[in-house]
Order: sequence, then C-alpha cells, then structure tokens
Amino acid sequence: MKTKVSILVYANRAKASVNGLVSMYIRITVNGQRIELSTNRFVEISKWSQKLAK
Repeated sequence: MKTKVSILVYANRAKASVNGLVSMYIRITVNGQRIELSTNRFVEISKWSQKLAK
C-alpha cells in the first residue's frame, strides 16, 4: 500500500502581531489526514516568500 505524504510551511497572516510579525505553521498531510502545528517561530511578512517555502 502506498502512502502519500505532503508538508507545507506557511505564514499565518490571520495571527499577525502589532509589530508586523506573523507566526509560521507546518501542515502535514498523510493519506488525506492533516494536522497543523505551530513552529513557535515568527517572520516579518515582508520577508516571507511562499514560493521559497514549498
């Protein structure tokens, strides 16, 4: 049986702080079941590149 796994790293803009930092999250999907985890890391939204996160 094959297992499909995908990992996505993204900046959660909905939880932006006053100083312009957004929290980084990881979404792990295994055979359609997904979980989202906080990395407890923050990044300036102006420095975030979705293309480089993939």
